[in-house]
Amino acid sequence: MKLDIGCDENKKEGFVGVDIVQGKQVDFVMDVCDLKFEDDSIDEIFSRRCIQHVKDEQKALSEILRVLKPNSLFTLEVASWYGWLYYRLHLSASYGRYKTFHLYWDSKIKKTLENANFTVQSLRHIPSPRGRGYDIQVVCKKEAVHEASSAKTIPP
Repeated sequence: MKLDIGCDENKKEGFVGVDIVQGKQVDFVMDVCDLKFEDDSIDEIFSRRCIQHVKDEQKALSEILRVLKPNSLFTLEVASWYGWLYYRLHLSASYGRYKTFHLYWDSKIKKTLENANFTVQSLRHIPSPRGRGYDIQVVCKKEAVHEASSAKTIPP
């Protein structure tokens, strides 16, 4: 299964929609900080401009890591400072809708994801839906965990 977390009315094709509020394209209503999926059960996760509005971004990323299968991809898109400024200047149609709006730049989002135990594969700027500035897209991976061998060495 592939999840689009925070899909609202804009679910990625071929993905199952997850959002905190019901909407036309939302298949599961749930909080990203409390995903009701089994550990290591999701094949791929996509999230567009969701994490930036979550108060506890580390908890959300921890949940995404928990449900994602090893060696699977997580694509995250967040607004850059252009989007943050656009929102703060009341130019966004969604102004006032969110209590939280984390400000990201390239090195901050990369470090945030690495601190959450993701391996960043790529980071690039993509056109913003606002027509000005850019959003940041990061593709990262949940690495497989290799447990240390429990074989005992017999001394000579």
